[in-house]
Formats: sequence, C-alpha cells, structure tokens
Amino acid sequence: MFNVTTIHPVALGFTLLMCIVVLFAPRRYSMVPFLLVGALITEMQRVVIFGFDFTMLRLLLLLGFIRIILRSEYRGLNHNSIDTAVLVFTMLTFFITTLFRGTMADIVNKLGFVYSTLGIYFFIRFTIREMDDVLTTLSVFVFVCTCLAVSMVIEQRTGHNFFSIFGGVPSLTWIRDGKLRSQGAFAHPLLAGAFGATLLPVFFWVRRYGKKWIGALGIFATALITITAFSSGPILAALFGITGFFCWSMRYSVRAIRWGFLLMLLLLSLVMKAPVYALVGRITIFGSSTGYHRYILINQAVERFGEWWLLGTKSTAHWGWGLWDVTNQYIAVGVDGGITVLIAFIIMIAFAFRNVGDGIRSGAPEPVKYLLWAFGSTLFAHTVAFMGMAYFGAQIYLNWYFVLAVLALAPKLTAAPYFVHRESVPPEVQVAVPGRTTGSCLTKNNKANG
Repeated sequence: MFNVTTIHPVALGFTLLMCIVVLFAPRRYSMVPFLLVGALITEMQRVVIFGFDFTMLRLLLLLGFIRIILRSEYRGLNHNSIDTAVLVFTMLTFFITTLFRGTMADIVNKLGFVYSTLGIYFFIRFTIREMDDVLTTLSVFVFVCTCLAVSMVIEQRTGHNFFSIFGGVPSLTWIRDGKLRSQGAFAHPLLAGAFGATLLPVFFWVRRYGKKWIGALGIFATALITITAFSSGPILAALFGITGFFCWSMRYSVRAIRWGFLLMLLLLSLVMKAPVYALVGRITIFGSSTGYHRYILINQAVERFGEWWLLGTKSTAHWGWGLWDVTNQYIAVGVDGGITVLIAFIIMIAFAFRNVGDGIRSGAPEPVKYLLWAFGSTLFAHTVAFMGMAYFGAQIYLNWYFVLAVLALAPKLTAAPYFVHRESVPPEVQVAVPGRTTGSCLTKNNKANG
C-alpha cells in the first residue's frame, strides 16, 4: 500500500549495506548500489516521511548527493544542451501539471517525479566523468542483468516471484496466452523486459572492445530477460536496437536514411486507407499482444488533440475501453503536460542523437565512435520501446538516464585518450600506457590524435 511505510528486514539490511557503499566507495563504483537495489528490491519498500514516499532508491539518492557535496564531486561538470533539456522537460512537467490539476496529492506526486528524474540523471552526470567510469558501469549493468535474468528464469520454472516478499509484485507470475510473464523486482513485465532489451547494443560493444566474456554474459542475460518477459515491446526494442548497432557501416548515411524513412512514411500515408500509424496495430510478436489497443490509443490522441494539447488532460478513460492505461510514452507525456512538455521531451531525445552524430564525425578513434554508436542504438531501442509502454518508477529511469548521461559526456569522450583491454586489440596497435594497469592499452591511432 502506498503512503505507508513498508520495510522488510532483508530489504532494510541490504539497503543499509548499499548506503555504506554509496558513501565510501570510489567514484567509479558509485553506481553499484543503485543498480543492485533497483534490480533486487521492489519499489514497494519505502519510508513515508510527512506524506512523501522515499523508496530505497530515493534514500540512496539522498546519501549519494551528500557524498557528492562532501567530496566536491560536483566540480568540473561541463553543462551542456542535454543537461538543459532534461532540466527543462522535468520542470515543465512539474509546473504545467500542478498548474492544471492543483491538488496537494498531484503536487506531492510530481515532486517525487522531479526528485527521481533530476536526482538520478545528475547523480550519474556527477559520478561518470570518463571512459573508465563508463566501462566500469557497463560491467555493473552486466552483473545486475545476470541477477535479473536468473530471477526471471526461476519465475519461468516455478511460476512464483520470490520478490513478492517485498510487496509491489504478484506472488504468482502473470500468465498470458499460456506463457508466464516474468518481471523480477520490476513493477511490470514490460519494464523488466525493456530494462534488458535496450542494453543489448552496448553489451555487443563490450563483447567487441571490452572484456569479451563480460560482453557475452551481458548479451546472454539481456536476451533471457527480453524473452522471459514475454512482451512484444521489449522484443521489438531489442531487434531495432541490434539492427541499429550492426548498421555501423552506414554511419555516414544516417541523414539520407532518415529522410528516406520520412519519405516512405509520406508515400504510405498516400496509398494506405488507414492512417500510417495504423501499422502499430499490425506489429505484434505474440498472438495475444495488444498492438490494436496501442493503435486505438494513438488514434484517439490524434482525434482528441484539442482536448489535451494545451495543459494535458486529467484522464483518458473516456477515450475508449481500456484506454485509461496509456501504454505509449509519447502520449503519456503529452496527456500529462500538453504539447509543450511533449516537444521538450522530443528535443531532449534529439539532442542526445545529435551528440551521437557529432561524435561519429569527430576525430576520435574508432572504438570511441563505435561506443557512441552503440549508445545511439540503445537510445533508438528506447524510442521504439516508448511506442508500446510508458516508463514509470526509478528502476527503469536508471537505464534511461544512464544512456542520456553518457551521451551528454560524448564531447569529452571523443577528446580524451581511450583505454581498452589488451585481449580486444591486435598486438600491432597496442602501446603501453604509463601509470595504467597491464590490462589496459592505448591504440596507436589514439596516441597520434593526442
């Protein structure tokens, strides 16, 4: 039950241990407790203080910023357009939503949204500053995804979610079309599936340029997560993300591809009897998937544009049967705060894609460009996932804002020396780096570039 303190002794003990890690671990490992708590503790575990819900992740965030202030880790952050876009989107959502609705419950709810969104994003920005930090965090993501995959496979075998002891998830695993939909500690199978599916491209990069066995483990774990969630959205996100990653050879033709795609949509709109977005209703992986529901939702949003464009709308239940459930991130943002907030959200994504393009056109060595391409593919996977689900909860925010934070770091990554594991680099391009461990090296190309 929300607005009630709910603490399990195991969750409390584990969170206290992670609090110690947050305060005293080296900066490069500061994401470890957040990812572990996010993957292993449900969001029903919370402490309520004066009506404000502090989940375990929110408590960790509080300590995380205490650590940042005490260690002055906020210094040296180069503010950029993505930082501004995240800030503007979040604050517009808060002010427009509270202006429209105006109840104390809505204000408290949106304060929690602001705290989680800006807290997670800027904590990642303050703590992930260089390539080593990105590589370490990716390794932690692999470990977390492995834990999540194991729990979801156990759900498949037993039909029971042992995370239900923490509340917030059902004891018996959901069944659809005769298939179990595993969800682990996440609030919904879609969120669990999206958490894993969207990380596949970056794990392919780790497999190629980092430690091969870590990358292979990450690929295997995220594939299990995506499959056991038994949801079309995560599978489609994974397929599009992987396709984007392996289109590396077309990296200098993205603009032509983008315009070609828009032209194709225009031609389809001319020859199709139904709107072009009706294709959403036909793209399903499983027979019981609700693609048609998503098409109806989009169609109603278009037809009722005048109802929500200015300040959003309080409810979409009257749009049609089951449409109270807004399973589309873009529409969810729009109906929450209107067209202004939706534009801010799209601009935020556009700025992130722009940094990918700038990085590809930079003079950085190929592994760095490929890393940015991998994160761009992961961003693309998220944009596809948004068509079939609305993100909620700090667990999935950890994944989403990690991607944005790394892409915000792109200008620095392309300008700094790049370190990779020796096993991934041919001997003829390996050069020892003074002061680095024997497990790292600098490519000759990068040495020549500065």
